[in-house]
Parts: sequence; structure tokens; C-alpha cells
Amino acid sequence: MLEKIKHNLGIKIMAVVLAVLIWFVVYINDNPIETRQLTIPLSVVNEETLTADNLRVLNEYSTEIEIFVRGRKADVDSVSSNDFIAYLDFNEVEDENTVFLTVTDLSYLGERNISTGFSGSGRIGVSIDRIVTGEVPINVVINGEPADGFSVVGTILKPANYIAIDIKSLVQEVDRAEVEVDVNELRGTETIRKLCMVYDEYGNVINELSNQTAVDITVSIAKNIPVNVVTEGAPATDYLMTKTEALPDEVLITGSEEDLSKINSISTLPVSLSGATESFTAQANLSSPPSGTAFVGTGNVDVEVHIEGLYEKTLPISANNITIRWGTPTQRIYSIIEDGYSITLKGRQGILDSLTLNSISPYIDVSTVEDGESSLPLRFQNLGSLEQITYPLVRVYTESLRNIEVETDLITINGMDVEKYSYAFETETETMEVRGISDDLNEIDVRNLRMSVDAAGLEPGTQEITVNVTLPNGVVLSDDLKATLIISDKINE
Repeated sequence: MLEKIKHNLGIKIMAVVLAVLIWFVVYINDNPIETRQLTIPLSVVNEETLTADNLRVLNEYSTEIEIFVRGRKADVDSVSSNDFIAYLDFNEVEDENTVFLTVTDLSYLGERNISTGFSGSGRIGVSIDRIVTGEVPINVVINGEPADGFSVVGTILKPANYIAIDIKSLVQEVDRAEVEVDVNELRGTETIRKLCMVYDEYGNVINELSNQTAVDITVSIAKNIPVNVVTEGAPATDYLMTKTEALPDEVLITGSEEDLSKINSISTLPVSLSGATESFTAQANLSSPPSGTAFVGTGNVDVEVHIEGLYEKTLPISANNITIRWGTPTQRIYSIIEDGYSITLKGRQGILDSLTLNSISPYIDVSTVEDGESSLPLRFQNLGSLEQITYPLVRVYTESLRNIEVETDLITINGMDVEKYSYAFETETETMEVRGISDDLNEIDVRNLRMSVDAAGLEPGTQEITVNVTLPNGVVLSDDLKATLIISDKINE
């Protein structure tokens, strides 16, 4: 039978097929077909082309993607993520509206008998925005106040505009740009550097754009300088310049604190008054400011010149209106001989209309006069701007005063009743005050004077009676001479 088998070809073939079939069944059971998920890195290419197209990626996009691997278990188990390559190509970006990039050229780099593909869509989400340029003027916010007498007259910014170069969505939010500068107590022009703040239309700070641009702010500080009006020449005869006024009366001058500290006033160039008969307004240039400073605006002002005509007024003056000054009233008596003086004054009509004798206080100065008659100029205390046209002289008579001791035994008692009464003066002397020219007073000898009292009809007791005195010509008593007479009854004695 063995011989039959050896010589039977069909049986041999069937045996081989059966063996192969048995091996294949065993192989299939030990190494089945499987599918495996892998995350592989992506090769990012051409991202730099976005810059050339003024585009920018906003999000942190994924640089990995998930794939599947299919094959026999032995082959699938032997591959790793590094055996694959795929590309994320930014050349696919058309504009800022692109939201996905398709992963391309997925390839297996090994030799295993496997198949592969993307587990999902094979796309990576991206956020793209365009780079644009926006420009807005920079506003200056002034905080504080400069020192008294100083003003902020302007600011100069470098740069004057804020330029935003960034993604469109951010630049479109820009509403304004500002810098804040503190001018508190500044006394001169200064340049201050500040960082620019950027705001949206709701006043919110855009942090991504703020504090990046430095701005140099030159704050122009001006000092208020009073203007002095300078004139030359004189108005026509009988006209007076009463007032000048600069309009404005102060000007602003800019400069550094050091330069401005040297200026306290500024004058106009001379304004001519020659021959003026009425008020007028003229434009006057100001003198040049010191080096390093400059006028704010034009270097001239309007000057109002007030011209008034002069008029005359005559005031009557009586002796009672004249004050005697700087005399020695305890030693002399001054008498104004005549009445009815007058003074003529020239001045502005308004002043003349309000003029009274009390306002000009007429007086004479008797400090240097001698005894006798003198003519003294009439003076006035408060003429002010008035011009005196007439110069009256006042006639004054001056007398000296003198006290003379009189011995009472030189006084004759007339009208005595010697049979009934005895008579005696209480004191040995009395004082007599006389007045007159000094030379006449010097010649008085009391022993040669006739002095008497009249005692007729007087009752006993102490009696104060007037002494009758005969004095030389030109000498008179300043006051009555009194003496005290004691009358005693002889019977009682």
C-alpha cells in the first residue's frame, strides 16, 4: 500500500495543501489584522509667508494630529509616531478668513505592510488676522496748575500722532490716545517724557497697545508780565495827559524758568503826546523781550491816552479861611489886617468842580516874620495837580507879648473913704500882660506908668477890681489887669 501512496501524486498534493492550510489557520489566530491610533508630530512649513502678506496667527494651533494604522498585529505593534510624517502648510492661507488648514502628505517611512489615514478630518483649526496700521492724534491731559502769575499756553508733542501697527481686530478698537502731564507749580517751559495710553470707545485701556510709545511733551509756560506805557512830548498848551492805559495791561512771555525769573515788567516804545488836544488810541510796539524768551502773540498793544483841557477857577478867600502856621502864640499875636482875598487855579474841569477851600487848606507861614506889618504869600496844602495862576499876598500885623511885674504900691487908690475904712492890696505884686512892637515894649518903665483903681462905693471885704493903666502909644493890655483890694472897717479895728 505504501507503494501505492508513493506513486500517487494526487495524494501528495493534497497533503501539501492540507499542511499549508493548517499553517495559515495557526498564523491567522496568532497574528490577526488590527487597527491602532497614533498621535504624530506635524511639520509646520511656510509660516513665514504670513508676515509678507501682513497676516498673523493668533491662536496656539496644534502641531500634532491623530492617525490610524491598520495591518497585522506584528506590523502594527512595531511602528511608532516617528515612522510617519505629515505637513501643515501655511501656503494654504488665503486671507484672515481662513479658519482651517488641511494636513497634507501623510506618509509612512517604514517597510511594514500597513495602511494609514487620519482618524478625523485631517484639519487643524487656526485663527488668522491681518496686520493693519491705524493712526490717531495724541491728546494731552494737563494735571495741576502752574505757579501764580503763570499760564499754560500750548503743548508740542513728538510724535504728535499715535501709530498702531497690530492685528486688525485690535487696531479697530482704538478710539483715542492720551498722555498725562503734571504742570503743578511750573514757572517755565519744560519738556517731559511720558508713555502713551491707548483707549477704546468706552474708555477702557487697551493694555496690548499702551505704555509702549514714548512721547516728548514740551509744555509752554508763559508769565503774565505787566506793561508800562512810555510817552514822549507834551500835549498842546492848556491840555493835560491824565492817564495812559495799555490794552491788554499784561502780556504773556514764554521761556525757561531761569529766563522768566529775570522779567518783572516790559515797556512800550515811546508814544508821542506832542500837540495832542483830545484823547486817542495808538498801537505801540513793545520793547524786545530778553534773550531766550518770546511773546505769546504779537509784540504790540493798544495804548489809550486820555487828554483833558485845562480850565481856570477863582475862589474868594476871607481872613477867617486862612490858617496861621508855625508861629509862637505864647509869645506873639498875629493879625490879618485885610479881608477879601482870592486865588485863581488851573486844572481839570472835574477837579475844579469839586474844589472847596477846605480841600486846599489856605495858610500863611509866620515862622520868620518880625514885629510889625508884613506881607506873606498865601500858601495851599493840597493843590495836587492844580496849577496856581495868581499868588496873593496877605498883610499881617505881628505883636509881641510880655509879662510885666507891677508892684501894687505903685497903684493909686481913688475914691477912698479914709475916715471909715482902711485900704490895702492883698499881694505886693501883680502880673500885667501887654502886647506891642518889641521896641516899644522894651522902653516901658513901670515906675513911669499911671496906674489906679477906683474904690468908691466899695464895701468892706476882699474885692477884685480892675486896674486902670495908661500905657505908651502902640502898647496895649492883652487882658485886664486885676488886683485884690482888702477893705477894713476902722471902727472894728
